[in-house]
Amino acid sequence: MASQAYPPRDPRPVTDAEFRYFQRLYAKLFKVARAASPRKRCDPCACAVAWAAVCHLAPEEIFQWMYYHGHVEHLTGPTRAKLVPRDSTLLRPDSWLALTPAGQAFANDMLDLCSQSKQEARARFAMGRLTPRYDEQDRSFRWGVHELKRFRQRAGNQELLCRVFEEERWPDQLDDPLPPKQPGDRKHRLRMTIQKLKLVRKALLHFQGEGSGDSVVWKTA
Repeated sequence: MASQAYPPRDPRPVTDAEFRYFQRLYAKLFKVARAASPRKRCDPCACAVAWAAVCHLAPEEIFQWMYYHGHVEHLTGPTRAKLVPRDSTLLRPDSWLALTPAGQAFANDMLDLCSQSKQEARARFAMGRLTPRYDEQDRSFRWGVHELKRFRQRAGNQELLCRVFEEERWPDQLDDPLPPKQPGDRKHRLRMTIQKLKLVRKALLHFQGEGSGDSVVWKTA
């Protein structure tokens, strides 16, 4: 069922409406994946469904939860033959969705369980804030199952920024946490730290300076 390795923050039970959205979207994407030949089921392009064809089944927040847990692939393109992966939580008119192997396994188990006990199936979902995570032990920075960056070399200011965000449970906005006694202009140091933090494997998050340049905000991208 749903991966609990990276649970949302401030978790809460799924509502009736949200559970119906999950059922509908998983069922549709799983049906298309199962219709593909066995050797094609790991090919996102072969299993993709246009977002425009399923947007009535669930709001974007449901897709974002699925993407956070690594259950769905996001692709874009005018036709199935021209699809390319897109590392973004923001859906577009030309977006397509495809269940990953993990998503197919989850959908299969969840839909089977629904036929036996919907209450038990609902209990496997945890909704909440889909925030990033910074693990100080292994120096990894991620959003759900997606590793965005692993600090293999010294990156004091970047790691300090991530660590303070983590300690504060990732508020939307954070005052500049960099030490004031470091050399150079403080606002310039924060700006350069933000620029370096943007150099990630997957551009799923967006950081920027706010106001007069003495704070930083983040959002999914």
